[in-house]
Amino acid sequence: MKKHLHPALIAVTCLVTLFGIPVPAAAAKDACGIMTSADAEAVLGEPVGAPRSMDRPSGDGEASVCEFRSSQSKGLKAKSLSVTAHYSNSDVRGSAPEITSNLNAAGFTNVRQVSGVGDSAVWATRTMMGKPMGELTVLKGKSVMLTIISNGVPDEASALERSKALAAKLLPKT
Repeated sequence: MKKHLHPALIAVTCLVTLFGIPVPAAAAKDACGIMTSADAEAVLGEPVGAPRSMDRPSGDGEASVCEFRSSQSKGLKAKSLSVTAHYSNSDVRGSAPEITSNLNAAGFTNVRQVSGVGDSAVWATRTMMGKPMGELTVLKGKSVMLTIISNGVPDEASALERSKALAAKLLPKT
Protein backbone atom coordinates (compact mmCIF):
# COMPACT_ATOMS: atom_id res chain seq x y z
CA MET A 1 0.00 0.00 0.00
CA LYS A 2 1.41 3.37 -1.01
CA LYS A 3 1.47 6.15 1.54
CA HIS A 4 1.10 9.73 0.39
CA LEU A 5 2.29 12.85 2.17
CA HIS A 6 -0.35 15.38 3.05
CA PRO A 7 -0.27 18.33 0.57
CA ALA A 8 0.02 20.87 3.44
CA LEU A 9 3.14 19.12 4.75
CA ILE A 10 4.67 19.23 1.28
CA ALA A 11 3.84 22.96 0.95
CA VAL A 12 5.39 23.82 4.34
CA THR A 13 8.50 21.81 3.55
CA CYS A 14 8.88 23.62 0.20
CA LEU A 15 8.45 27.06 1.81
CA VAL A 16 11.05 26.28 4.46
CA THR A 17 13.47 24.93 1.87
CA LEU A 18 12.98 27.69 -0.71
CA PHE A 19 12.71 30.73 1.52
CA GLY A 20 14.69 29.70 4.58
CA ILE A 21 11.80 30.26 6.95
CA PRO A 22 13.23 29.53 10.41
CA VAL A 23 11.82 26.63 12.35
CA PRO A 24 12.73 26.36 16.04
CA ALA A 25 14.96 23.38 16.69
CA ALA A 26 13.73 23.03 20.28
CA ALA A 27 10.34 23.61 21.83
CA ALA A 28 10.49 26.55 24.20
CA LYS A 29 10.00 25.79 27.87
CA ASP A 30 9.29 28.16 30.74
CA ALA A 31 12.49 28.62 32.77
CA CYS A 32 10.56 28.26 36.05
CA GLY A 33 9.21 24.96 34.77
CA ILE A 34 12.67 23.38 34.62
CA MET A 35 13.99 24.43 38.04
CA THR A 36 12.93 24.46 41.69
CA SER A 37 13.41 26.62 44.74
CA ALA A 38 15.81 23.95 46.04
CA ASP A 39 17.93 24.44 42.88
CA ALA A 40 18.14 28.18 43.56
CA GLU A 41 18.94 27.62 47.25
CA ALA A 42 21.81 25.31 46.27
CA VAL A 43 23.40 28.12 44.23
CA LEU A 44 22.75 30.99 46.66
CA GLY A 45 23.39 29.02 49.84
CA GLU A 46 20.29 30.29 51.61
CA PRO A 47 16.47 30.07 51.44
CA VAL A 48 14.64 31.82 48.61
CA GLY A 49 11.16 33.18 48.12
CA ALA A 50 8.69 32.23 45.40
CA PRO A 51 10.00 32.37 41.83
CA ARG A 52 9.11 35.16 39.42
CA SER A 53 8.60 34.09 35.82
CA MET A 54 8.92 36.50 32.89
CA ASP A 55 8.86 36.14 29.14
CA ARG A 56 11.81 37.89 27.56
CA PRO A 57 11.75 39.45 24.11
CA SER A 58 13.98 37.59 21.69
CA GLY A 59 14.57 38.65 18.13
CA ASP A 60 15.42 35.17 16.90
CA GLY A 61 13.42 32.76 19.02
CA GLU A 62 11.75 32.52 22.40
CA ALA A 63 13.09 33.13 25.90
CA SER A 64 11.85 33.06 29.46
CA VAL A 65 13.44 34.09 32.74
CA CYS A 66 12.98 32.59 36.19
CA GLU A 67 14.18 34.72 39.09
CA PHE A 68 14.59 33.84 42.75
CA ARG A 69 15.50 36.23 45.58
CA SER A 70 16.83 35.36 49.00
CA SER A 71 14.25 35.37 51.75
CA GLN A 72 16.90 36.24 54.36
CA SER A 73 17.73 39.75 53.13
CA LYS A 74 15.70 42.60 51.71
CA GLY A 75 16.27 45.17 48.99
CA LEU A 76 19.70 45.62 47.47
CA LYS A 77 21.36 43.33 50.04
CA ALA A 78 19.37 40.27 48.94
CA LYS A 79 21.12 37.57 46.95
CA SER A 80 19.37 36.60 43.73
CA LEU A 81 19.51 34.04 40.97
CA SER A 82 18.05 34.28 37.50
CA VAL A 83 17.98 31.65 34.79
CA THR A 84 17.15 32.52 31.20
CA ALA A 85 16.22 29.69 28.85
CA HIS A 86 16.61 30.94 25.27
CA TYR A 87 15.45 28.83 22.34
CA SER A 88 16.93 30.25 19.15
CA ASN A 89 15.73 29.92 15.59
CA SER A 90 19.33 30.39 14.45
CA ASP A 91 22.25 28.06 15.07
CA VAL A 92 23.99 29.00 18.35
CA ARG A 93 26.84 26.50 17.97
CA GLY A 94 30.17 28.29 17.83
CA SER A 95 28.80 31.43 19.55
CA ALA A 96 31.08 31.24 22.61
CA PRO A 97 33.75 33.61 21.18
CA GLU A 98 31.09 36.22 20.36
CA ILE A 99 29.55 35.85 23.84
CA THR A 100 33.03 36.29 25.36
CA SER A 101 33.59 39.45 23.31
CA ASN A 102 30.17 40.88 24.24
CA LEU A 103 30.73 40.26 27.97
CA ASN A 104 34.15 41.94 27.81
CA ALA A 105 32.60 44.92 26.00
CA ALA A 106 29.86 45.12 28.68
CA GLY A 107 32.48 45.58 31.43
CA PHE A 108 32.62 42.06 32.81
CA THR A 109 35.95 40.82 34.17
CA ASN A 110 37.53 37.41 34.36
CA VAL A 111 35.67 36.42 31.17
CA ARG A 112 36.64 32.96 30.01
CA GLN A 113 35.36 29.84 28.35
CA VAL A 114 34.83 26.97 30.80
CA SER A 115 34.53 23.25 30.24
CA GLY A 116 32.50 20.53 31.83
CA VAL A 117 28.99 21.71 31.02
CA GLY A 118 26.99 21.87 27.79
CA ASP A 119 28.62 21.93 24.37
CA SER A 120 30.41 25.16 25.30
CA ALA A 121 30.14 27.70 28.12
CA VAL A 122 31.39 31.16 29.09
CA TRP A 123 31.84 32.49 32.66
CA ALA A 124 32.20 36.16 33.58
CA THR A 125 32.09 38.25 36.75
CA ARG A 126 31.63 41.83 37.82
CA THR A 127 30.51 43.87 40.77
CA MET A 128 27.05 45.38 40.58
CA MET A 129 25.74 47.73 43.27
CA GLY A 130 28.50 46.53 45.59
CA LYS A 131 27.67 42.84 45.19
CA PRO A 132 29.59 40.20 43.25
CA MET A 133 27.80 38.91 40.18
CA GLY A 134 28.64 35.81 38.15
CA GLU A 135 27.20 34.94 34.76
CA LEU A 136 27.40 31.51 33.16
CA THR A 137 26.15 31.16 29.59
CA VAL A 138 25.86 27.57 28.37
CA LEU A 139 25.17 26.47 24.80
CA LYS A 140 23.52 23.14 23.98
CA GLY A 141 22.96 21.82 20.49
CA LYS A 142 21.88 24.11 17.70
CA SER A 143 19.25 26.14 19.52
CA VAL A 144 19.46 26.19 23.33
CA MET A 145 21.25 28.86 25.35
CA LEU A 146 20.96 28.85 29.14
CA THR A 147 22.17 31.89 31.11
CA ILE A 148 22.56 31.68 34.88
CA ILE A 149 23.21 34.91 36.80
CA SER A 150 24.03 34.74 40.50
CA ASN A 151 24.14 37.96 42.53
CA GLY A 152 25.69 38.13 45.97
CA VAL A 153 27.64 34.84 46.10
CA PRO A 154 30.95 36.16 47.47
CA ASP A 155 33.29 33.33 46.47
CA GLU A 156 33.75 33.28 42.68
CA ALA A 157 35.00 29.69 42.51
CA SER A 158 31.99 28.52 44.50
CA ALA A 159 29.59 30.60 42.37
CA LEU A 160 31.03 29.08 39.19
CA GLU A 161 30.89 25.49 40.45
CA ARG A 162 27.35 25.92 41.78
CA SER A 163 26.23 27.54 38.51
CA LYS A 164 27.80 24.71 36.48
CA ALA A 165 26.06 22.12 38.67
CA LEU A 166 22.73 23.87 38.15
CA ALA A 167 23.27 24.06 34.39
CA ALA A 168 24.14 20.35 34.26
CA LYS A 169 20.90 19.59 36.11
CA LEU A 170 18.73 21.86 33.92
CA LEU A 171 20.13 21.11 30.45
CA PRO A 172 18.48 17.68 30.11
CA LYS A 173 15.13 19.39 30.79
CA THR A 174 15.52 21.96 27.99
